[in-house]
Amino acid sequence: MTLLAIALVCVAAVLHAFWNLVGKRQSPSAAFFLVASVSGAAALLPLLVRDRHVLALVPPAVWVLVVVTGVFEALYYAALAGAYRNGDMSVAYPLARALPVIMITVISAALALGKPFSQAGLAGIVAVAAGCLIVPLRSLSRQHLSRGLAVVCLLAATAAIGTTGYTLIDNEALRQMRALGGTGLGTIEITLIYLALGTLSSILWITPYIAFAAPERARLLSMTRPAALSAVAAGLVITLGYSMVLVAMAYASNVSYIAAFRQTSIPLGAALGIIVEKEKPYPLKLLGVAVILGGLILVAVA
Repeated sequence: MTLLAIALVCVAAVLHAFWNLVGKRQSPSAAFFLVASVSGAAALLPLLVRDRHVLALVPPAVWVLVVVTGVFEALYYAALAGAYRNGDMSVAYPLARALPVIMITVISAALALGKPFSQAGLAGIVAVAAGCLIVPLRSLSRQHLSRGLAVVCLLAATAAIGTTGYTLIDNEALRQMRALGGTGLGTIEITLIYLALGTLSSILWITPYIAFAAPERARLLSMTRPAALSAVAAGLVITLGYSMVLVAMAYASNVSYIAAFRQTSIPLGAALGIIVEKEKPYPLKLLGVAVILGGLILVAVA
């Protein structure tokens, strides 16, 4: 990975940890993330209107990817909100962040996406995934391991599937978008236009879910002004952070490195849990953070 890609992903990871903390504290729901998505789309809309000539140049294959990435992003938001409602952030967050590293690596290797992995890069990815799975454990006893198979972990795994799907799709769609001729736009502008389209797609998918799910519909209708403002702020942060990740994809030899290095947010998330949420710093949690940091160093030099 280049220094620019590392810097962009690190800043994005910090933003990701903070908006997850906000989401956890504001009665997480799909409704919360709908408001956040609308906020992000509204921020990007002026750019989309200004550069609307690009839309006519987008090939049908990319439009299909835009539709599908919206499905995965909506799945991610709905599952993540459910995981946060049913359990601790220190359990749901590491699992939801760790599993995509494994999934994306396996799929990338199977489909030969990007350049082949270096030994250091592959070792780093494995270390990051292992460390993320260690973080939520209190001990290695059967009792605590069995808790990891509860509803929270199932929802976190579902959120991970969403992350895996939209990450791989966005990487491919942006590769095709950047190859378009006649746009007159640079990497950042193309990235933001695609992000706007993807965000609008997720809104179109998550809205029917909320409309037909009575609990989510009730949460949307009963959302307080402070919660709505928090959702708006979270949406702006989400948009800024993920735009950095998408730009970084243009400067990495394999999208799996991006997926792994985004886990910089795990140590920060653990720190926020300990300091802000008053969660206990169990030894395995600290060990997991150390393993993640070691893996990130290996990915950085890959």
